[in-house]
Amino acid sequence: MKTTFHYFDCQFIPEQLYLGEHCSLQGKEALARVMGEDFRLQQTLVLVHPRRHFAYYHEYVKSALKDIYIIRIVNQRIIKKSLENFHTKLELDFPYLYVVADFTGEVPQFSIENWAEVAKSTEEVVSVLTYSLNIVLRGYGWKIKFVPSKKIPQESKLLKMMKEKYLNMPRTMDELYGKNYIEKLMPIKTEDTLKNTTGFRSAIIAEEYADEITTLLHKYMKGKSLPKDIMRPIHAAIVAGVMNNITLNMFRTEFGNIMDKHIPSFSKYTNKYRHDYDNDAMHQMLIMEFRNIVFHNLSSVGMKR
Repeated sequence: MKTTFHYFDCQFIPEQLYLGEHCSLQGKEALARVMGEDFRLQQTLVLVHPRRHFAYYHEYVKSALKDIYIIRIVNQRIIKKSLENFHTKLELDFPYLYVVADFTGEVPQFSIENWAEVAKSTEEVVSVLTYSLNIVLRGYGWKIKFVPSKKIPQESKLLKMMKEKYLNMPRTMDELYGKNYIEKLMPIKTEDTLKNTTGFRSAIIAEEYADEITTLLHKYMKGKSLPKDIMRPIHAAIVAGVMNNITLNMFRTEFGNIMDKHIPSFSKYTNKYRHDYDNDAMHQMLIMEFRNIVFHNLSSVGMKR
């Protein structure tokens, strides 16, 4: 099967930092720092999808090339497996795509593998990278956008090496390392967790941090009586990008009926686009605290400058 790649240039959009500060790093430098720390410190970057409730696993492939990162990005899917006597059963599968982040040019370029067996795979990976990188880069005063590259590179030594060495390897993580290994790495949805998709914790994007995020929510809601004060940490978690929007029923499963008499306020304070908490120092502090839980203080760099 012929393997192809889609090529994207990184377009950087400046954003104002808190308290009127502006970014002190160029967009390429900020992204290079994020990628470099993720590579050296073993996946400090949490890859999440805005419409899913679990993190994507990723790992780096060893490369002797400076300023070039080769990454496997892994998701889980359900496949139908044939059994004897024309029976079938559903199983979890863990396909991965190769992504090459190249910082050797004036503009960083990402090459994302196009694998026909995983529908809309490139679109999905672009969405995951954009959403996750923007949460971290916001702390440096930048947003990133992946734009289809107008300069399609000729097949490089790197891609030739990948085709010869990596692209003929097993294409799912369970085949590459074994099922027990991947189960330790990814938050696999079992039958029990699938039954609880309407619970509050199903809204938390990175499940491995659900306990810390929920504990923080309880801490800052404790003793509050006014709807705005009760909902401040919820709104901050949504704005921080660690939690999807929630319904009143989902809220009840974790915090009880404390907002049942304030349903209009509940709807208002779960809308991330409202400005009810503008110039609210506690709200800004909570946003950073939620981001630091997931992103290991990377986003706090911009606050310290």
